[in-house]
Amino acid sequence: MGFLVPPLLVKNHDNTDDIGSELATMFYYTAGFSTAVFLAAVFFFQDRPPTPPSAQQAQQKENASRNADGFLNLVRRLFGNRSFVLVLLAFSINQGVTNSVSTLLNQLLLTYFEGGEEFAGIVGLVSITSGMVGGVLLGVLQDRTHRFKCFLGGYMPIAYDFAAELTYPEPEGMTAGILILPAQISGALFTLGYGEMLRSVGPLWANVTLCCTLLVGSVIHVVIRPDLRRQAVCRASVQDSVPSYNAT
Repeated sequence: MGFLVPPLLVKNHDNTDDIGSELATMFYYTAGFSTAVFLAAVFFFQDRPPTPPSAQQAQQKENASRNADGFLNLVRRLFGNRSFVLVLLAFSINQGVTNSVSTLLNQLLLTYFEGGEEFAGIVGLVSITSGMVGGVLLGVLQDRTHRFKCFLGGYMPIAYDFAAELTYPEPEGMTAGILILPAQISGALFTLGYGEMLRSVGPLWANVTLCCTLLVGSVIHVVIRPDLRRQAVCRASVQDSVPSYNAT
């Protein structure tokens, strides 16, 4: 909706005061909706289920004492995990490219479609919707096959789950948070670089550069060693729950 609604609410007027008024209206709606979602999360969302939903979560809860030695030691352990660092690099590249194209989509399309602000919004909506559908479908396939390397589309949910597998039993929230921070920084850097390329070399070579960058991220993902620690705990718990009988 962030792509579709703004072009409908904010038109391209000659008078900048009219644009400012419509922007203010859009921001008021955004603030109201965001506040409602925040309050719903604070008052109605549980922090955690009353009992661990799986054997992996139960063991993770038992090992919570490992994290009592401080935040810096936890970060040190995460960055000492080579596979996690590679996921971090691939995820940062993927998000950097995605954020830069999303941010400058209007500027890119207006190069070819003058007055096409609403068209740019529709293109952005289709892009985001496709990513959401792809993320759900690929997540289902990945959950059935447990083969993270086969899925590079809809990468955000896959990256979060893959990082949690590689770093188990470290807290998943901390793992996801450390993934997000560099990705946001790379998004800002990619946006600045992409904008400069659009101005200096044009959209064609700017997009070719982004495609080559995504290829580098794909190669990084392929070389990651799939050490699926949560799945190993799950398999072990299933084997332990199967009773054994002595032959008579």
